[in-house]
Amino acid sequence: MQIHFSLKNKIPSEIYQKLLEVANIFNYNHYECYFVGGFIRDILLEKNKNFEDIDIATNAKPDEVMKLFKKVIPTGIKHGTVTILYKGLKFECTTYRTEKKYSDYRHPDEIEFAKSIYEDLTRRDFTINAFAYDIIQEILIDEFNGLEDLKNKLIRCIGNPKERFLEDGLRPIRACRFMATLEFQLEINTKNAILDPDVRNAIQSISIERFTEELKKGLKAKKTSLMLVSLYELKLIELFIKEKVFSKISQGFFSYLDCLENEYLKLSYWFWYQDFNINNAAKQLKFSNKLTKICNIYIEFINLYTSLHPFVFLNQNDMNLLINKNFIVLQYDKIKLLKKYKKYLGKLKKEIPNESKELLNYLKIFIIQSSYNIKNLQLEFYFLLNQFFEWLKYVLEKEPIIINDLSINGEDLKQLGYSGKEIGLKLNELLEFVLENPSLNTKEQLKKFLKP
Repeated sequence: MQIHFSLKNKIPSEIYQKLLEVANIFNYNHYECYFVGGFIRDILLEKNKNFEDIDIATNAKPDEVMKLFKKVIPTGIKHGTVTILYKGLKFECTTYRTEKKYSDYRHPDEIEFAKSIYEDLTRRDFTINAFAYDIIQEILIDEFNGLEDLKNKLIRCIGNPKERFLEDGLRPIRACRFMATLEFQLEINTKNAILDPDVRNAIQSISIERFTEELKKGLKAKKTSLMLVSLYELKLIELFIKEKVFSKISQGFFSYLDCLENEYLKLSYWFWYQDFNINNAAKQLKFSNKLTKICNIYIEFINLYTSLHPFVFLNQNDMNLLINKNFIVLQYDKIKLLKKYKKYLGKLKKEIPNESKELLNYLKIFIIQSSYNIKNLQLEFYFLLNQFFEWLKYVLEKEPIIINDLSINGEDLKQLGYSGKEIGLKLNELLEFVLENPSLNTKEQLKKFLKP
């Protein structure tokens, strides 16, 4: 089905002009050029436009495309794909093709170049990803009723869903991820095909890196819950994470999760709630060391905050003391409790110094959102929790919370007669002292503390 459609007023004029120029280069050399895939889908949905990667389908062979443009990268010649670099834009350009059997559930055993865009579109995964747009003629091709599925917010496979999934075991995971990023639902036959034993074998064959990449994309979405709910319902999580997986998770958890703004905080909260061993799960999912460290730090805060909620032991008068830096005036038991938060902030500052402020800002959402779970919450407690975050931020930025913040260092202790392991022990004693007495972090006061 061909539909008249103009892209001109849908995207910035400078982007439109570059697309038109690229299409004209193909056209002037007697080749076809269609913009395809998620780029066109997102424009039709009027979602945020991503102009970093734009897909082109053409009847020009890869070697022919390389003659048309000055900067072309042979990214996937054997699959008919090259990358065109043109005036700051990147186009992944693939020759029309058809594909044969997929023995490895990912790559076709054999590809053949096709004669038309219509043949090429039949090999794609979902109807909403099978649009092709001719910018010169202003024609949108929709062979599989993708527009109807966009309208009904459905993710539907092209043709037989089992066949599509056996071609690439990642497609079921992508379908779940699209639920989050597009806020769509799975069409019933597409959903049922994911439960097929042969399809599950295909899913298990994909590399863990490909699964993790889709998981991260879904965690960035506003409605991450839609992806996770489907991964639980379709029993896909246990194919990749060999931990005890809950058979069901409350809707309240998913609603809370969607309120969090950072994908790594979402990930950490999910792992904490599910009671996964973060280090084991991170190893299985092949997280980087840095991501594993961030998740561990977030989970440590969640454990601290849920077991030691400031709402339990602080009142407005206490918060006034904190905000006015009169920490020592608090009752001693409260000082000990708050010192645990200072130690946490010290770990944050020490282990991830460059990201510590940013991570703390994301935790503010967690702090404020958690207040909605308190029964009979009054407005004054909301402000109390907000002030508590401001105190955490102040401590991180201004107070001595790690050994390097002390006004005395190891060289000073050597001059005072300390040596070896004793220096480390004394520095830790001094840190414990200034955590309770931040205003006494001066050389004079710390030397007094050291005197027997």
